[in-house]
Amino acid sequence: MGKIDKLFLLLFLISLLGCTNTKDCPTCFTPPNFYVFDLVDTASGENIFSQGVYSVSEISFLDTGTGKEKSFDFIAEDQRNLIVLNSIGWESENLEIEVKHSDDVLFHLKIEVERKSENCCSFTQEYLFEISGVSYERDNTKELITIFL
Repeated sequence: MGKIDKLFLLLFLISLLGCTNTKDCPTCFTPPNFYVFDLVDTASGENIFSQGVYSVSEISFLDTGTGKEKSFDFIAEDQRNLIVLNSIGWESENLEIEVKHSDDVLFHLKIEVERKSENCCSFTQEYLFEISGVSYERDNTKELITIFL
């Protein structure tokens, strides 16, 4: 075996050894699902913000365990004003939330999620989703939760 062949073999072996410290698969990241609420009047079926019944500035999501408010976004979309709760699921948590308008509790929300990392991917697993105090429908295909008030 010539010197060039030995050098090539040595470089080839070094390159193989260098690859053993990398992961066997690429990493991927999946953000948690957002909770999108459409608050509708039970009698009319219309959005309560579109009707002017409630003001979004008086809505709050209070984590009863910590006493802190959860942040949310308000999105006006085709006469459907939606509340997007996007601050849940970035970490593992068990939440009990009071959804309020001013001082009136509209409904209670329980959510249990766990942030996981498996097969080179991070994602959020939802174990519990429960709403009490009102009727609701959850459409997982649209990620929309319709609350009937």
